[in-house]
Amino acid sequence: APGSGSVDWTSVPFPKYWRRSLSGGAVANFAEMVQLGADQLPLFQSFIDATYVNKWTRDRAKHNPDEPNVPKHYKVTQVIRNESSRGWQEYCIRRAEMVKGRQDARSTDGFREFGAIKSALGWTSVFGPQGLASECNEWYLFHGTSLRVAKMICGSSFKMSCAGSNTGTLYGKGTYCAESITKADEYSRA
Repeated sequence: APGSGSVDWTSVPFPKYWRRSLSGGAVANFAEMVQLGADQLPLFQSFIDATYVNKWTRDRAKHNPDEPNVPKHYKVTQVIRNESSRGWQEYCIRRAEMVKGRQDARSTDGFREFGAIKSALGWTSVFGPQGLASECNEWYLFHGTSLRVAKMICGSSFKMSCAGSNTGTLYGKGTYCAESITKADEYSRA
């Protein structure tokens, strides 16, 4: 389990498209930001376009009073993938725990699967099925922030101690994500 000291890194394989992978059962501990090639930009542009919603909310005016209007479009100029061995392993273990918990409790609670999530539908339409665990409502989502904070998140994950330090906590302390690029953009910084 994460944080237990001795971790069997070979039990959780890394994505095949990552630059690094396990070889010969060696322990891997790495974290790097990998810039994707220009050939990938049109795919991510299609994904962003699929999640665009021309909808104004009060949050836009509150967080960006100088530019309160919804942008007409977004242009993808760079895509960077976070490849963190420990982050990936912790994510996979937590996901497996959630799936197992859902299987154990399936008939005893009021859990509902949600499938029509704009970002998940957009991702699948561009990149194809990705093996997301719908039984625990796993989706691709956006988190609007600054580049500096995004890099910090990639290095150490989300920190609940930082929740609300940028824009508040309307629904309480937590990590806020959005299914639309337009909503996440309201919380982003240039």
